[in-house]
Amino acid sequence: MTAIGFVTRTIHGGFSGKLKLLPIAPTSTSYLTAINPAILRPISASSPKA
Repeated sequence: MTAIGFVTRTIHGGFSGKLKLLPIAPTSTSYLTAINPAILRPISASSPKA
């Protein structure tokens, strides 16, 4: 489930260079959980579909 949600978020916000760093990052659930909100908030604000 986490992987599917992560892929969906990556595709949705793929235009952001910051998201490209996430797949390289350690696959730590706590790490992704901590960093995703910080990255997704600016993406949602920038996304015209938000």
